[in-house]
Amino acid sequence: MKLSALVAVLVAYCAMIAAFWVQDSVFEDLPKLEDEIAYIYQAKIFAGGRVYMPVREPARAYWQPFMIECGNQIKTKFGLDGCVGKAFSKYPPGWSLILAGGYRLHMEWALNPILFMLTIALTYRLAREIFGEAAGVLAAILLASSPIVWLNSGTWMAHPAAMFFTVLALYGIWRLEHRRRRWLWAALAGMALGMLVAIRPLTGFSLALPLVAYSGIRLVAAVIVPLWGNRPLSWWLRLGVVISFLMPVTLLAYWSAQAIPFWSTWFMTAPPLGFDEVVNYDPAWSIALVGGLLAILAALWATADPSWPRVNPPLAPENTRLRPAVRDTLLPLLVVGLMAILFGALWPAYNFITTGKATQNLYVLVWDYDRIGFGPGHGRWGGERITPQTVAVGMSAGGLTEGGHNLERAKTHLEDDMQCYTRDLFGWVEYPDDRPATIERGNDCMVGSNGLSLALLPLVVVLGWRRRWTWVLLAAALALIGSTMLYWIGAAVYSARYYYEATAILAILTAGGVAVLANYLKGLRLDWGIYTALVMVVGYSLLSYNTERMEGVSDYGQIGQWQVEAVDRWRIHPDRPVLIIAYGSVGWRDVGALMALTSPYLDSEYVLLRDPDMLNVERLKAMFPDHDIVYFKDGQFLPSLNG
Repeated sequence: MKLSALVAVLVAYCAMIAAFWVQDSVFEDLPKLEDEIAYIYQAKIFAGGRVYMPVREPARAYWQPFMIECGNQIKTKFGLDGCVGKAFSKYPPGWSLILAGGYRLHMEWALNPILFMLTIALTYRLAREIFGEAAGVLAAILLASSPIVWLNSGTWMAHPAAMFFTVLALYGIWRLEHRRRRWLWAALAGMALGMLVAIRPLTGFSLALPLVAYSGIRLVAAVIVPLWGNRPLSWWLRLGVVISFLMPVTLLAYWSAQAIPFWSTWFMTAPPLGFDEVVNYDPAWSIALVGGLLAILAALWATADPSWPRVNPPLAPENTRLRPAVRDTLLPLLVVGLMAILFGALWPAYNFITTGKATQNLYVLVWDYDRIGFGPGHGRWGGERITPQTVAVGMSAGGLTEGGHNLERAKTHLEDDMQCYTRDLFGWVEYPDDRPATIERGNDCMVGSNGLSLALLPLVVVLGWRRRWTWVLLAAALALIGSTMLYWIGAAVYSARYYYEATAILAILTAGGVAVLANYLKGLRLDWGIYTALVMVVGYSLLSYNTERMEGVSDYGQIGQWQVEAVDRWRIHPDRPVLIIAYGSVGWRDVGALMALTSPYLDSEYVLLRDPDMLNVERLKAMFPDHDIVYFKDGQFLPSLNG
């Protein structure tokens, strides 16, 4: 085993232990969000061998957050005859299916920390093969120390699984350019991409876009290179290649400009030199600057090497005949596509089984405004549902130019979430971190000094631009982040979690830039100084920012083991299961821990039912004659309704 691989394994193992610590100490092994409870409940349904549960009566007693109990109202409104009488989660099935396997093995609590460890190993491998061994180790260290990854790896959310499949898909596509086990990697890449769609569809399609574009370029190159042989490209053909790059380059420049709310994050020297008033966030000049720079780089790339496309490793085999070149490139890509369709079909198959309509958006069955895109009917405004009245009020107040989600609101979300992400990505912030002393602890992002986590990213663009995969990874990260602008709500819950899947990619790019810089300075014997400085920054952030960030989330959501302990206090027979009946106006957080422990098959140790109007007391008790009974009323757990 290489020394770098051994270091990466140790780093990955320590990161898994950190995730277990976050899970136990920060989240108390309990979900804190409605999303997590819905994932868990659906996973238990899958683990019992079913796709959905029948709607039980009284339906209000069995309510769970983000679980759809399909009745005549939904049937009439959406025309879904096939869903009546079924109860199921609104979320795509991918993560719940994986979690169901964990429940069958009694290992559900370990899945996200283990996925964190495996993702670090994959990140190391991909970074090592693209940028070298040093970059692999640095990428593993950066990902293992990321506060946003710590947070989410200790939860029951789907993001850690989605990031694992993101990196696996990228690694599989990378390995397609090698001869060994090409078909195996094609199958793995397609499976990973399909699972990503089944877990988080928008993320899956966002990653697929740059990979499809890159695969198309590879296929075209596989045709051009054998036909052209070893002859140099004429100047007009090179110019045509550059012109063909102008459109995607312009789009890439636009997304780059939109994804950088504060240029001082990139240029660390701007604030102390007083340039922050000059270098303001201005997409107009940003697009011109970045677009011009990328166009120049594309021109240099196309003209510097007469055997362009420049490749590492070669895109075409040594055999210059057309048929083998297309076969070795096209057929593996077809395998990728086929596997992606097969595994991605889990999502429409789930929709079809539960509603009778494969293309049905399940989110709108809970909130009819919860949909991707812009315009009326997409999202909320001012905390209220989009209606003609709220749109009229918003427009009269100058708050809206059109109903629903719009580009201005998307930009606002992007700026807010990037402020959070540049802090929580690696925990690098301007010190002292001048957060307000009165800030409330909670789930939202901590505000304070500017985040500097992206400060080293330009190194890979400046020094590593000749590597094709620098641009593939950049395009993937921009697609993952930019696509979130289509959603009507921001990402700042459990940090900027909608950007989570891009974290491993940014770790690779940052590590690659540092490794290339160190390699340039190797002749001056400054390379180890570069590596040491980066490791010291990471260590300082771990001891300062990470610990404070985890502590800030520890008491979020009111949900905790205290709810279980309060029930146990009133149990008469500790060896018998207990039924908890909640009365009155009960927020789901008041009994969230017990909701998470309730099995959809009602065979768990704790069963929580709701009876808001106190109309079904005896009926519910009669259903569970062998259970101890504990009541929840007026914010208290009680042994009887009389206290």
